[in-house]
This record gives sequence, C-alpha cells and structure tokens, in this order.
Amino acid sequence: MQDLATAKAELDVANAELDYAKELLSRSEIRAERAGLLIYSAKSDWIGKPVAVGERLMEIGDPAKSEIKIELPVSDAVALQPGGTISLFLDGDPLRSIDGTITRTSYRPTLTAEQQLAFRIHAKFADEQPRRIGLRRVARVDGEAVSLWFYLFRRPIAAVRQRVGL
Repeated sequence: MQDLATAKAELDVANAELDYAKELLSRSEIRAERAGLLIYSAKSDWIGKPVAVGERLMEIGDPAKSEIKIELPVSDAVALQPGGTISLFLDGDPLRSIDGTITRTSYRPTLTAEQQLAFRIHAKFADEQPRRIGLRRVARVDGEAVSLWFYLFRRPIAAVRQRVGL
C-alpha cells in the first residue's frame, strides 16, 4: 500500500511537469493570422540569438499580392509622390524593364540590412501580374523634372554641404 501511494505521488508530479511543458510549448508557438509564404533571413542568423518582445522575426508574404520594395539611399533621395513611375530591371532579365507605380513612400529613413540609411518605397506592378517573391533587381525611380544644372551638380553640392556643415 505504501509503494502504491509513492507511485501515485510520482505520477502526479510527472503529470504536473507534463502540463507545465505543454504550457511552455503553447507559449513558444507562433501562429500566423493568414496563410502565405514565410520570409525570413538565414536560419543560422537566429541560432542562439536572443530576441526581444516585439522584434520582427519573419514576414508572411502572399505570392498573389507581390509588390516592389525599393530602398532608396539617402544620398540619392528625391521628392517622390504616390502615383510616380518606376522601371524595374530584374537580375534574371536585365535587358527588359517592368513598369510599376509608386503606392507609398517613407518620410523618414531607416537602417537597411547593410546598415545604410535609406527611404523605403513601395510600388505595384503596372500589369498587376504577380511575380515570385524574393527576386533581386535594380530599379529606376522617376521623379520630377529638374534642370540640367541641378542634375549635374546635385552630388557635388551635397558633398560640400556635408563637409562644411551647412
């Protein structure tokens, strides 16, 4: 009888440990709000790295609703408005451009993965045909027309302003 009571107590302890492990597992699972394609950096980047609450680990993309994301360096920043045009040159087909229309732009630069300040520009494809997610490319962003003088001397003037501090 005494061994039976000890075994029952050990069973209760094991069940409590199992319930605790199930609770921890349920708190560690991340459930998506919608179905889609999971986009994240390399798996090796996350192994052993501590994460903070609210830190973005991954994104969920819908291949049927693909869009163009451009990181425009601060040094190349020009005034852009939604509705402006872009030309996209994919790495797989660099001789043919794909047209797009700007949908939104950021007003404050953020750090890119390469630790450079850049403005984010989002655009949709003009032909509304979905493309594969993750394609690498070069984009030409069309802004307002400027004089030839400004176009030629914009960068030298910016460099002088940065050195002098104006």
